[in-house]
Amino acid sequence: MPHLYPSKTKGWRIVYRVFFLDGTHADKTRWAKNRDIAKTIYADVHKLESLSRKNELSKQEIIYSRNRGYISQEEASHLSSSKISAPFTWNELAKKYEDWSRANCRTTTHIRNADKVKVVLDYMQKYFPGGTPADMTKEDVESYILRRNKQGIKNATTRKEHTLIRKLLDYTCPVVSQNGMGSDNPARQVPAPRITDERFPCALSYEDLIIFMRELKKRKAYLRGYLRAVVMLYLYAGLRPSEIIRLTAKDIRAGKIMIHGETKTGMLRSIEIHPKLNAYIASCLRRLSAVPAQAGGGKYLCGGDNQLVPQSISRAIRHIIRKIEIDGATPYSLRHTFVTNLLRSSNDLRYTMDRAGHKRLSTTTRYLHVIESKESPLKKMKFKA
Repeated sequence: MPHLYPSKTKGWRIVYRVFFLDGTHADKTRWAKNRDIAKTIYADVHKLESLSRKNELSKQEIIYSRNRGYISQEEASHLSSSKISAPFTWNELAKKYEDWSRANCRTTTHIRNADKVKVVLDYMQKYFPGGTPADMTKEDVESYILRRNKQGIKNATTRKEHTLIRKLLDYTCPVVSQNGMGSDNPARQVPAPRITDERFPCALSYEDLIIFMRELKKRKAYLRGYLRAVVMLYLYAGLRPSEIIRLTAKDIRAGKIMIHGETKTGMLRSIEIHPKLNAYIASCLRRLSAVPAQAGGGKYLCGGDNQLVPQSISRAIRHIIRKIEIDGATPYSLRHTFVTNLLRSSNDLRYTMDRAGHKRLSTTTRYLHVIESKESPLKKMKFKA
């Protein structure tokens, strides 16, 4: 049976033996950082040694032991009468996830998913060089979250990365129940970081907007000349980047902008065209009509026959924000500016929620701090002594 030995320098040493079909065996050693990890490994290798001695290992158990690093690829082949494929690498898991995302998500969502995978893989290689998915432990996942928090990354972002790591490791670790309880996936054994650092939406002030628009006028050629129209759709219609790039001439009807179901929330809505927007929309429509019919006739309001890319929009706006040095501002601050000023001028949560395209009222209530009450309701309360 396996043995567990404490070590002064390496934590714990687990020694076990694996028996093969031809009657031979191999003595193996694993190391663990602390006693809890050592106990988990001990339980796994005890089962491995017992079943291999009786020649009762199933293919699934062999694959599990190989992915956990308890046996090598060659030893896995010796233990099975059928071929056992090589253990997964991080790149292979990323490809599996990207294939799933491409088949099940919208194009813009898939692009974001692919970008997130690249970020997570880069940090995996930085924090755990040479490590494989089979080497990941609960403590490694906790360490990843802790290091990202020390870098100043918001809990909301770390939470998304934790979810992604959990999905990647699901391809190698069996899930016992549908809710993930009892899974061998180490990421599922770590609670998702709580979002405790939520901040008020950062809207641009009137003074910031003046400086921003001044710099914007100097960059007429950005985004093939569509940047000013994109910024105005942000500010006066509150559209998301994914909604802006999909706008067509047919979506401009009866003085309104019609937003169809291919949005972040999947909700239909219409927004009245602000007078400031008319000139920019008219300019885009003229550019569309100038495109020859045989060349496609132009399809997208901002982009013509070639759809803009959300990342290009963010990059162009971020360049201006960095130039004028507005603290805490992001490209999405333009949309926050629309929602903030709409709520301030209307004092109507429902109206603002509909125009902003929020799915939940709680999202809109994050902007409530901008409403100024003339008199505190508390002062109106009177009780008879």
